[in-house]
Amino acid sequence: MQKTEKETKKGSSRIIKFRAWDKKYKKWLDNTNAQGNPNNEYYLSFTGFVWAKDNLDIESFSSDMVDIHQFTGLLDKNGKEIYEGDLISEYSGEVRYNQGAFYIFHINGSGYKHTLLSRWIKMREKAGTGTEIIGNIYQNPGLLN
Repeated sequence: MQKTEKETKKGSSRIIKFRAWDKKYKKWLDNTNAQGNPNNEYYLSFTGFVWAKDNLDIESFSSDMVDIHQFTGLLDKNGKEIYEGDLISEYSGEVRYNQGAFYIFHINGSGYKHTLLSRWIKMREKAGTGTEIIGNIYQNPGLLN
């Protein structure tokens, strides 16, 4: 399983970071993270509010204006970070956080099915195909059909 550069250097700790989808303007708010990191363009509060770094006096985005997605700590076969809401190749499965873990949810012949994301990545690596992000639920919703 591929790890990010920082994880490889520091051991097995997972990097906690987020991205936010602006529902009104239909775009990603890049570099969104928990408060306290001066490199962020946007700050995320623990209550789900997002502020623009250059406008901290006013609440920029309330929780009903953005969808927050957490980084899984895993990379696809191309080294791209996998977040909640990403769509994964093979089954066009959606990455979701559920009951303390990240899963791929996809529809098969018998209905909705889910697979533990880390297990899926290991299986695809052993098969020699790897896992690839093919889009996300906002910009590529047709891939879920």
